[in-house]
Amino acid sequence: YDMYGRVVRQCCLDTEGKPMLYVNGAYYGTVKYDAYGQVKELRAFNEQEQPMCTSDGWAAQINDYDDKLRLVRVRNYNEKDELCLNKEGWAGCNCTYDSFGNEVERIYIGIDAAPRLISLGFAGVRKEYDSRGREVKRMYLNEDGQPCLHKDGYAGVLSEYNAQGNEVNRVYLGVDGQPCQHKSENKQQ
Repeated sequence: YDMYGRVVRQCCLDTEGKPMLYVNGAYYGTVKYDAYGQVKELRAFNEQEQPMCTSDGWAAQINDYDDKLRLVRVRNYNEKDELCLNKEGWAGCNCTYDSFGNEVERIYIGIDAAPRLISLGFAGVRKEYDSRGREVKRMYLNEDGQPCLHKDGYAGVLSEYNAQGNEVNRVYLGVDGQPCQHKSENKQQ
């Protein structure tokens, strides 16, 4: 722990006191924080304390924040500190926010820094919010920023809320912006 009580190094030990694999597939993990306490860097290590990739496919994950302490960039690195794809298929992501602090866009990128489709079938997400900060629309985007299908067969979601703020209606959208059925609905029928 550091002087603020935050975890800076983690290791699981077996009954003989030897390092053992943690749930993420690493033996040791370290965490570095920025001056505001935000997680700046995560690193994974093997038994010999050499960098190793986790079960998520990265040995280091580096986060950047804006002046309002919002996550704006994530990057994944391999054991050689080279940009790499994680198991979902992205090397990094870039996030943008509206003036109220709501995340309005998240774009997943490849090693070449270009938008990249991830394992869920999209390269980005664009969101809209109502005046109370509730997400009312979410659209999944392809590499060109156009609507595309999520792996479950829909391109977006519209949400409606009651006066208490509970979601009372959800409509799934196709790439044309019109209501559609999707794989999850078909399984329930």
